[in-house]
Amino acid sequence: MIYIKSKPYNCVKDIGKLLNKVKMCIGVNTDKINDEVDRLLSVDTSGKGADYRERLYDCINYLESITDFMDRLHSKNGKREFKVSYNIIGNYIECSPLNILNVDEFDIKLEDIIKIKDDYSLVSADYTNVLAAIGFDYVKNDLGYSWRDIEDSLSKCTNMVCNNEASTLLSIVDAEDMDYKLMREMKIGSCDYMDSRRERIYGYYSEDIGNTDDMYKNIMEINGKNTMHMVLKDILEKFDKKADVGLISVEETRVNLMCANKDVENIVEFLKDGICVQLFGRSFHFEPVIKVVKG
Repeated sequence: MIYIKSKPYNCVKDIGKLLNKVKMCIGVNTDKINDEVDRLLSVDTSGKGADYRERLYDCINYLESITDFMDRLHSKNGKREFKVSYNIIGNYIECSPLNILNVDEFDIKLEDIIKIKDDYSLVSADYTNVLAAIGFDYVKNDLGYSWRDIEDSLSKCTNMVCNNEASTLLSIVDAEDMDYKLMREMKIGSCDYMDSRRERIYGYYSEDIGNTDDMYKNIMEINGKNTMHMVLKDILEKFDKKADVGLISVEETRVNLMCANKDVENIVEFLKDGICVQLFGRSFHFEPVIKVVKG
């Protein structure tokens, strides 16, 4: 099981050392990407706001940047695949020369972009439920939940290590109030993670995020990436020298891996054990949504 504690810890250097041992090459399905670009260019944006159109064009530009890179690579050395390396960018790990991501809003999936080799599988673990629970701790006051109400509702939950299922927490919250996408679009109001002067807000891992005159989106993204990096560290440490596993990308709510088929079962079993998260003075057990796409 993966254990997440709300205390300061930057695991990026540890991840970097583990990834330095990984040797991985991947190819890209440029024909499929071109089809997706054509699809997005035909999207009817009438009645859509400027923010939507900007996100759409950003997605198109992102896809075209992948095909442009692959065309340059092929012109240079005749190859249709590249060796993946890993860079530390601030507090995060990014894959180089391409950091390939899902774009859920426009139905862009990794398995449509990446060519998965016959003896490998793409393994993605989605922890949106975990980030929604952490997010709820931020927005609960703005949604009308009081600390006393939550304490009374969780009074039968113990503070023993991961002795409480996520369903216990979810049962005391209206389903729409656990919508992660909606949380991200809320304006910061009365949040317990603000300082005493109500001027600055702090991350789940105690880092100073900045002023509070903004939406929750920024803080949710930072909490998400930090949590996913901790998940990634535990995966890499667990299978260091024991499995053929490489990183495709870290997203706000997902970790995307490329694994040899011979190791997929063990990796998936480890992920199914779930994740333990500290919230409201207790520990809760969550299970990710796991997707495996074989080559």
